[in-house]
Amino acid sequence: MLNPSQTPIQILNQISEDAKLQEAILHIKPGKFKRGPDDPIYVHRGYYTRMLKSFLTDYKLMNAILTDKKLQTRFFRVFGYEGEVDFTLYPQCWIRDLPLLQIGKMSYLGDGIVLGTNKVSIDQKTVKVGRITIGDHTIIDQDCMLGYSTHIGHHTAIGVRSCIGVKTHIGNNCRIAEIVNIGHCCNIGNDVSIGQVSAIGNFTTIADGTKIPAFSRIPPKSSIE
Repeated sequence: MLNPSQTPIQILNQISEDAKLQEAILHIKPGKFKRGPDDPIYVHRGYYTRMLKSFLTDYKLMNAILTDKKLQTRFFRVFGYEGEVDFTLYPQCWIRDLPLLQIGKMSYLGDGIVLGTNKVSIDQKTVKVGRITIGDHTIIDQDCMLGYSTHIGHHTAIGVRSCIGVKTHIGNNCRIAEIVNIGHCCNIGNDVSIGQVSAIGNFTTIADGTKIPAFSRIPPKSSIE
């Protein structure tokens, strides 16, 4: 439990000395893992998640951390994040597996975003874990969701309530409008625009510079040039 009488920096300094947390960070890695109390990786992941959630569910504490660049940097480093820390993030974002995140310089992530670096199987026996990378100067607006092993390029903007599937690549200078659903394993080129309330099927490729009108429905395994 976090001590509410401590300042944010005192809390972070105390957490940084937790040897169990530092050991757990070493086990935050991509792959497919068993879920269960007898699996050592699952045990480490569970401890890491509990410690991280103790911060993420305390919006007052997270607001203090995310409005102070030094505190933000300290928070991300304590939980194993190694990338750029010069970005905007809001307290009600859902972030997991910080060692697997790469958020670009001067990027903006609005409230309600889910960076889904892991996904449990339907039978709940395994979990798949992957990296999420976001380029420099990229905007991801409120209530968006990104799946694991997804890459978003530089200078790209994604509108509110859009969903990006797992293992999808979106290039640089793209414009994804509001309420767009991009499926799994898609490859979206550079300078692509997709109009609002569109759906892009799984395993679709969209070439550089393509403009997809609003309310489009692109079938799975399409190739758009």
